[in-house]
Amino acid sequence: MLLRCFLFSLSFSCFSLFSNPPLIVQNLQRAPFLLEANAIAEASAHLFLFNMRSRDSALSKSNLGSCTHVFWWDDVTPLFEYSLQSADGEPAGYIILSGSKALPPVMEYASEGEVLSSLLTKHIGSRLNSLKGGSSCVKWYYFSPLELVSQISFSNSSEVHYFAYPTLENIKLDLGELRIERNPRDFWSEREVQFEWHQLENIYSLASEPRVTLDFARPVKYQQGCNNYGFTAYGLIEAFDTASNQTYCSPHCIAGCVPVAWAMEASAFKRGNCFGSAAKIWPNSSCWNRDWSSSTNPNICEEVSATIWKAHDYCSTSCDGSVDYGHLISGQAIFPNVFNLNYRFYLKSDLDFSGIQDVIGRAHQPFILRGDGQWQKYLAMHLTSFQYSATASPGETEGHAVLCYGYDSIGTKAYICMGWGSSFPDKWIDINSISGRAGIYVVSLNAEEGASALETKALEVTESH
Repeated sequence: MLLRCFLFSLSFSCFSLFSNPPLIVQNLQRAPFLLEANAIAEASAHLFLFNMRSRDSALSKSNLGSCTHVFWWDDVTPLFEYSLQSADGEPAGYIILSGSKALPPVMEYASEGEVLSSLLTKHIGSRLNSLKGGSSCVKWYYFSPLELVSQISFSNSSEVHYFAYPTLENIKLDLGELRIERNPRDFWSEREVQFEWHQLENIYSLASEPRVTLDFARPVKYQQGCNNYGFTAYGLIEAFDTASNQTYCSPHCIAGCVPVAWAMEASAFKRGNCFGSAAKIWPNSSCWNRDWSSSTNPNICEEVSATIWKAHDYCSTSCDGSVDYGHLISGQAIFPNVFNLNYRFYLKSDLDFSGIQDVIGRAHQPFILRGDGQWQKYLAMHLTSFQYSATASPGETEGHAVLCYGYDSIGTKAYICMGWGSSFPDKWIDINSISGRAGIYVVSLNAEEGASALETKALEVTESH
């Protein structure tokens, strides 16, 4: 029934967290446009499940539920979230689909857990309670699978807040809403988009398309904790403004996604005994394999937390969690200094899908995947210095880091662990939706010998990619 998502779209494009049922704020003149976009998305959802049930065992018994939310890629491009349900009606993941042929059909999907919109709503609610104002309208922008941004406006004020998930960094604008306009061709070529639609519509044979997941080395879902003392090895922090540029740790420091990704890399190596490393990584810990809560300051394992904060220092991480691109690789120091494993890692810039296939398929190792922060880049490009002061230095771009341990050639998907805690399931994402991609992976088990010493199949990936 194609009307069902249209009706939900009116309810969830902009909603109040303080009303039950939600207070609807939506322009009915957009109805025909949303109805047409929903028809495209729902047809894609059925095709996707039909094609993927034979490829993904987790989807083999899943049924398509209802449309649960409308995200916005920009102000004119809706993305539709559909729930997945098990045979007995329990939540079994979600799919986020495009309503436009200008974008790929499937942006991301997860085969377990709650829908993404529900998880985001739970975690943004506590932040909204700290803001003053009347009833609020919340609209979620999908800048990338790694970067969700909520726009929050109030009935009695022109003030608008933007919270970027997962750190909940707050940007306040006093002059009203920011117009969001983006060009799909900055991410996908017309040929790439067309090919993904052809794959979905089964124009090409899908049986021979490779798909690999390193389930034996599934990373543990850690999360960014806070430094309660409010300082790092690099000096006392500067106080955050009380109304903007805060993370959920302010006025203290947040760990940052890059240090968390390095710890998740270690957990994946230990669980999979990659390169025989299991006995040396947290050898006396009984809690390293426990997923962390998605709530604020979630540390439940001191050994892991200590490692994250060592990586925080090695990477010269700022108090708001940012890491300069040149310091991404510095987190490798935890392996010789904490685990007595003298591995050498390599930072591969401009990582394309074939590079991901090589690291996962040939080298059989999970790796750190990094992408640009599109939200910060957009702010820096469209606001003057009087409206917004970018936290990144000129010429630098903030980014996000996750752990990748699978790929699927259908839709150029990568399988990632977000490092957002236990509430957020591992998910398949369209890799081309992330710009500035880079990968960090092992190229030598002995840093002194260099990459030329690689001898085993498990270390065939070299710097030539």
